[in-house]
Formats: sequence, C-alpha cells, structure tokens
Amino acid sequence: MILFVMLSASALFAFLSSSHVLNRYYSAFFSICSVVSVSVLNGIRDLSIGTDLGVYGNNVFIQARANMLSFHDYMFECKAIGMTEYGYAIFNYIIAQFSSNIHIFYFLLGIFVNSIFYISGFRNRERIPFSIAWITYLMIIYPATLNLLRQGVALALISLMGSFLLSNKNISALLCILAACSFHNSAVFAFIIYIFIYLICRVNAAHRQNMIVLVFLCVSAFVPTVVSWLDSKGLLSDKYSQYVVDTSLSISLISSLIARIPFFVLSAYYLIKERSDSNKIDKSLFGIVGAELLLLPLQNISSSAFRVALYYGVYKIPGYPLLCKKFRGMSKIAYIIYVIYLMSYFYIQTIRNGSGEIYPFVVAADTL
Repeated sequence: MILFVMLSASALFAFLSSSHVLNRYYSAFFSICSVVSVSVLNGIRDLSIGTDLGVYGNNVFIQARANMLSFHDYMFECKAIGMTEYGYAIFNYIIAQFSSNIHIFYFLLGIFVNSIFYISGFRNRERIPFSIAWITYLMIIYPATLNLLRQGVALALISLMGSFLLSNKNISALLCILAACSFHNSAVFAFIIYIFIYLICRVNAAHRQNMIVLVFLCVSAFVPTVVSWLDSKGLLSDKYSQYVVDTSLSISLISSLIARIPFFVLSAYYLIKERSDSNKIDKSLFGIVGAELLLLPLQNISSSAFRVALYYGVYKIPGYPLLCKKFRGMSKIAYIIYVIYLMSYFYIQTIRNGSGEIYPFVVAADTL
C-alpha cells in the first residue's frame, strides 16, 4: 500500500509544483516534496527489494564503510565483487564517511537520481505538461531505477543530456554522458543518441533532418545484431558479456510490442506527416521513441542485454506526452487516456509480471 501512496503523493506534488497560480517559492517547495516522497521508498525498502541490491549494492556500501580510511583498499574490494565504475564507488564512499546506515545511503541515492530526472523533466515544461511527464517517469522508468542502482544514475544523466542538447548546450550534454559512463559502462551506447540529437539540432533543412532520422533508425535496428556478433567473436570483455549471457529463457516480445506499437505508429505518422517541417524537437524525440521499439530483439539475447534499450527508453518521458499533445483540440482527452495507459502499464509490468522484483514492496523492519 505504501508504494501506491508515495507514488500518488509524488505525482500530486509534481502537479502542484507546475501550477501557474503558485509563486516560485511554493513551486520549489512542492518540487522538493515530490522528489522526497518518492525517494522515501528507496530508503525504507527491505534489502531484498530489487535484484541489484543483492548482487552488488549492499556489498559495495559495506565495503565503503569498512575501508573508509583507504579509498585504494576500497576500490580493490569493489573490483573483487565486480563493481569497477568509479562514479558509483565514489558516491558510496562519500556517504559512508558520515553514515553507516545503508537505508540512508539508498535514500540519498534516490534523492540524487530522482532529482536529476525531475530537473530534466522540468526543463521540458514549455513543451509538455510537466506533471504528465513526471507520471510517465513514475510509472515506466522509476521501477527500473529502484532496481538498477548505478545504471539508474546513468539513465538519469542521459535523460538530462537530452534536455541540454535540445537547448543547444552541447558541452553540458557531453559532460552528462561522460558522468553517466562513470556510473555504468553501458552508457557508452548513449553516444548514438548524443550524435543523433546533436546532428538534428545542427541542420535546418527538413530533408537533411529526415535523412538523419532514417540513418539513426537503421543504426539502432542493427544494435542487437552487432551486440550478438561481438559476443560470438569473443570481442566483449567480461564486464559487457554479462549483458548478453543469460541462462534464462528469452522474453516474449508480444507484451512489449503491444505496449509500444501505438506510440511507434504515432511517431512514424507524425514524422511522415511533418516531413517538410524543420521541427528539431519533435523529430529528435519521435525518432528515439521509434528506435526504442527496434531494440526489442535484445530481449531475445537476454533480459540483461535489454538494459541497453533503457537509454532510449528514458526519452519516453518527454516523447510520449508530446505525442498526446499532437491531438489538437483533444489533448486533454488524450492525456486522460494516456494516464490510464500508464497505470495499466505499471500494473502489468511491475505488479503482475514482477519486473525488477520490487513488488510486493516490503518495508525494512529496521526503518519502522
């Protein structure tokens, strides 16, 4: 029950923060409340909630606390358990300097990740209703960040990267992707997105933008083939091989296709309909939304390999609401239908299918 209460509270606070009748101080207050309320879930959860906690999350923080006087020894222990990203290691090390409580660490990690996503969404508020974008994050992306930890930070930074690129702040965007790679090596795949948005924003001719979108879609469609080929040739290091070696059965694509096809079709429709227009933002976001579906074959390699597609998936946060906005004169109805879709998606993926193993959500006994 607390999972639904805190998610609902966060959505409500986000709605209030974007209200035009409030001054900036009240808006900032409700923004903080929105981020904190959902981050509480990160902190109070039982340590069995989320697959990555048991794999490395708990151990990395324990080692940070045990070796708080020697960063060198700490990194040696991190590498021994397969955690080599310096960004995530440093974050653990800093928190361990003043707290031995692992729940405090997860709470602060949640604050960090959720704040970045919040800022990223808020930067797009002139293009789409911010509250709708935040609900998109809570229903689709947040469960993944609750589970993935270090990649959750990388996803947040890649989301922020896009908002900078669309505002022509290319250096800030580059710093975001470099920081993301320091938290999770797989963020290197996001350079494909960086180059795509950068090129779209650099050209003004509509036909050139269309060509860039087409090339981007083709490149993205070949990513699963390239990843599989690299692994078959032994060209992936052990660090990357963990994403393509999985003893579990391949995931059925049917449910994933059903969830994405409506937005893929809408993206294709508007890209074709507005092919003569030089709209950099629409073509960037709709192109990424379309490309994300083309990465679904990664699920047939392994469930872990599909994590690469999450770097595309974070652009659903502005992309899906922007598609709803296209229904001129009917946008309010479209948003209502869309919110119903989001709740259905959350129920099917997180509650019924148990994606990320975060439901049922159990509160840790030592936080009560």
